[in-house]
Amino acid sequence: MNLQEIVIDFEYAEKLKELKVKQESLCNYDDFKHFFYSSEVGNIPENYSAFTSDELLEMLPDYIEFNLYYSWLKIGKYKKHNNYYYTVIYDSLKENIEDIKFSNALAKMLIYLIENSLIKIWEVYYNI
Repeated sequence: MNLQEIVIDFEYAEKLKELKVKQESLCNYDDFKHFFYSSEVGNIPENYSAFTSDELLEMLPDYIEFNLYYSWLKIGKYKKHNNYYYTVIYDSLKENIEDIKFSNALAKMLIYLIENSLIKIWEVYYNI
């Protein structure tokens, strides 16, 4: 497996940066959408962090409070049309996020949570 297979696609890296998610990853994209690996984590303004699945799992909360209930993170994998898809849900939300790439599914869920004010950006930083 090559490294680009486990990082998010550029479109999600760009969206997470736009949402002010801290840009700290060893994997990055430049302004021209070229992927590269750096031996040092750094926030270079013109780069976009290409987060890995592991980095995103650290950012996503184990649960969120929704309608006075705790909603737990659930991750699944299923086969559809000869491809495996990953699904990421919080059990009391109606939103079911899926993608053929695990890191993209996690990024989509993080974007959904932030855009819908289900988590605050500082909670992502401190994993609260």
